[in-house]
Amino acid sequence: MGEHCQINFKNYSAAILAGGKGTRIKALFPELPKPLIEFNGKPVLFWQIDSLLDLGIEKIFILAGYKAEIIKQRVNQCYDDKVVVIIEETPLDTFGCLSLVKNKVDRKYLIFLSGDLIFNINFNKFCLYHEQKNSECTLTVHSNFHPLDADLIDYNEQTGKINELIVRPHPNEMLFLNNVNAAVSILNTELISDVQDKFPQNFEKDFLPSLLQKERAIFAYKSIDYIRDIGTPERYNQAVNDLKNYFSDKLDFLESRKLVFFDILNFYRNLMENNQEKILHFMNILDLCSKPNNLLIGYCIKDSNARRIVETFLGKNKAKFDLVYEYSTTFENELSGFAKKFDISIQESNYKFAFKD
Repeated sequence: MGEHCQINFKNYSAAILAGGKGTRIKALFPELPKPLIEFNGKPVLFWQIDSLLDLGIEKIFILAGYKAEIIKQRVNQCYDDKVVVIIEETPLDTFGCLSLVKNKVDRKYLIFLSGDLIFNINFNKFCLYHEQKNSECTLTVHSNFHPLDADLIDYNEQTGKINELIVRPHPNEMLFLNNVNAAVSILNTELISDVQDKFPQNFEKDFLPSLLQKERAIFAYKSIDYIRDIGTPERYNQAVNDLKNYFSDKLDFLESRKLVFFDILNFYRNLMENNQEKILHFMNILDLCSKPNNLLIGYCIKDSNARRIVETFLGKNKAKFDLVYEYSTTFENELSGFAKKFDISIQESNYKFAFKD
C-alpha cells in the first residue's frame, strides 16, 4: 500500500467520548455539557461529527454521560441515523464505556476520540499509517503547550512502537520529551469485543497498559496537524484566537506554514549558562509559539540528552518544538528524508534558522 493511497473509510466506524462534566470550562459555559460548547457558531461535538462524516464514515457513536439527554436531543435534531447517541447510565470511564457499543460496531477499525477537541487532522494519512504498520492500536502523539497536564508517550521514534505510557501527574523533577497523547486513536475492533460489561475501565490507566504487558502491536503516530484541547477557558480562548487569525471557517490554514529550525545544542548551552530568560525572550519577541502556522523544528545529534533537558524546559514554559529531527552525520544530508517522512515541502515553504550559532 503506497503512501499516497486513498483509505476506504467504509471500513471505519467512530466513537466520540462525550461523558465528562467539563468542570474547568464551566466558568465560560455554566449550563452546557462540554461537547455542546459553541465554537464559531457550532458545538464542538458537531465539528467532530462533520469532519468524520466528510470522510465517508457511515456510523458514529456518541458516548454520552453528563446531561446526555440534552446531547441526544441536539444530535437527533441535526443528524440522521448515521450518528447514534449511546447514554451511559452509570459511569464506565474512558474505556469501559466501549462495552456499550462492542456489539454495534461492525467495521474493521474504530476511530476513537475525546469530545473536547478542535482539530484539522489528515485522517487519510493517520489511517494509512495504522494499516501499514499492521497496528492493533495507534495513538496520535503531538507536542503541546501543557505537557505536565497531559499523558506522555515514550516510543521508538524510528519504528513508532510504543514503550510506555506515562500518565499524569508528573513529578516536577522529571525530564521528558514533549510527546503527548492527543486523545485521537485507532483501534482494531476485535480489541473491544471482550470489554467487560458494566465495569469501569480507564483507557490510559487500564487498557493501554494491558496491551503493552501483552506485547500487542501498539504504535504512536507523530502528528503536526492542528489539534487543540478546549477543556479550559485559556485553551478555549486560544482556539478561538487561532481560528480568527490563522484559519478559514473550515479550519484550513489561510497561508502556508512557515518552518523555523532551532539548534537544540545551542539552547542547551544557554541553559547550562543560566541564560533561561534569553531563550524565553527570544521565543516571545519573535512570537514563534503563539502562531499555529509556524512549524517549529528542533535539530540535534541523535541520542543527545540535551534534547530531553531542552524539551522539559520549554514544556514548563508553554513553549515547544512541533518536531525534533535527530541526525547522525550532517543535518543537510539527512533533512530530505525527514521532510519526506512528515510530508514537509522544504522547497515550497518559507523557512528560516533561528537561535543558531
